[in-house]
Amino acid sequence: MTTHEFDAYLDAQDTVIDDRYHEDIVLMEAQIQDEREMKEAYDAALRNEGAKDALDELKLFLMHCAVDDRMTQEFHGLKWSIDAIDRRLSDLTEGGAA
Repeated sequence: MTTHEFDAYLDAQDTVIDDRYHEDIVLMEAQIQDEREMKEAYDAALRNEGAKDALDELKLFLMHCAVDDRMTQEFHGLKWSIDAIDRRLSDLTEGGAA
């Protein structure tokens, strides 16, 4: 084998190694991107669940206020507030199910 043939052989070997290396990098980048998207979706779901829980609790409190005669005179727009919370909860539930 001549030096030229040996150099050609090494060049061919490096190309194969480089191609595998680049393929591995592309796969790793895709995996990292997938993990990032999954984490973002998970975080969004947690925020929505937290918002839903907070709105449920607020709605319950306002409903208690609405039936208490002492509170009814102090709070204006209880029915409007409860309806607004119901709409927001509906949006969160529909958004979470989609």
